[in-house]
Amino acid sequence: QAAAAALALVLGADAAEGRRWPAFAFVLGVVVASHVTGLALAVPLLVAALFGHRRPRGREALWSLAWFALPFVYTVAYLWLRADAAIAWGHTNHVRGLIDHLGGAPYRKALHLSPRIVIDAMPVTVREALDQLPLPAWLLLIPGAFSVGRTRTSLALVLFAWSGLLAVFISVYRVNGREDYLQGITMVLALVVGWGSVEAWDWVAAHLDSSARAGLGVIVAGLIAVWAVWVGHDVSLRGDTSLLDGARARLADVPEFALIYTERDDETFPLWYVTTVLHERSDVTIVDLRQSAPNVGPRR
Repeated sequence: QAAAAALALVLGADAAEGRRWPAFAFVLGVVVASHVTGLALAVPLLVAALFGHRRPRGREALWSLAWFALPFVYTVAYLWLRADAAIAWGHTNHVRGLIDHLGGAPYRKALHLSPRIVIDAMPVTVREALDQLPLPAWLLLIPGAFSVGRTRTSLALVLFAWSGLLAVFISVYRVNGREDYLQGITMVLALVVGWGSVEAWDWVAAHLDSSARAGLGVIVAGLIAVWAVWVGHDVSLRGDTSLLDGARARLADVPEFALIYTERDDETFPLWYVTTVLHERSDVTIVDLRQSAPNVGPRR
């Protein structure tokens, strides 16, 4: 998703100039078809491209629509043909199940669309997003924002809309692990920091001699290294087998050919992983109560 989003931004600039519309449309299709939150980027980026120098017309427009639809055709075909797989999320062997799957129907009850919830949760979302950056990089956000806003107004609006929509979604999505959706906001912050770094370097090059620039570089590198060590434990899951161990322990406690009902991701996926990928206790059937298809083991 991150790679597709980055490619969409690059091709969006070309599309705004009237170039590579079919390629741009295809990547937008990948972004949206892979996850519904891709709309937060695809919609503002498409609007910005359509208001560029030249919109696609005639055959180019038809080809663009076809390339945009291609990832959806592939996704629907795969979900339909693989609906009976041992690990399948949703009943995708019929149209209603496909719509529910692609629209995230099992998760809608976790969305609390309330202005009060957004207002209360937004500061936490912003803090969690800023925590993805080293502390010195925070100082570069301001000059970076001014730089992109001054020189690339359309791109600035797209990035603002993308990060803003994701921030609202994360704020109203009241489940554990929603921080994963900070990925898009982190990309925006990294881009802005990059532009801020250019602005800062231009200022340093104009006001400091070479020895002072070298000393400043050492200080900045040292601060980043300290930050990496400080937060490394929090962001690294290396050696963390707690979910795997818990799933194995749970499976060890059930009789042969047991039926286990789950209703959370941290229950369902570790159990599926152990029974279907590692082929341990494959006699056990895992059924997620949120409309997901069961992992059907051998029956007597």
